[in-house]
Amino acid sequence: MHVTVFSKCLRIVHFNIPLVVTLSAVLGAKLHSNNPDIDDLSDPNRPTKLAERFSELHDNEWTNAFEILRKIPGSNVEETVKRLLQSAW
Repeated sequence: MHVTVFSKCLRIVHFNIPLVVTLSAVLGAKLHSNNPDIDDLSDPNRPTKLAERFSELHDNEWTNAFEILRKIPGSNVEETVKRLLQSAW
């Protein structure tokens, strides 16, 4: 009797494994396609990558402009920052 019950359980488990895998794949795809909060990690223009690129651009350009403006005779840090902000706006 125990062997019969065990073999039935084993057959059910083996039958269910592919179903569970398929269901998991379908639900995962559905979740991803209907949820804008899940990023596509292969997209080079996803929000986090864009933010990273703009941050690098800002850091590099600000530093370069600051160094150039600091070389003007008589300029100080406050004047340099003021010039940068005025030119940006």
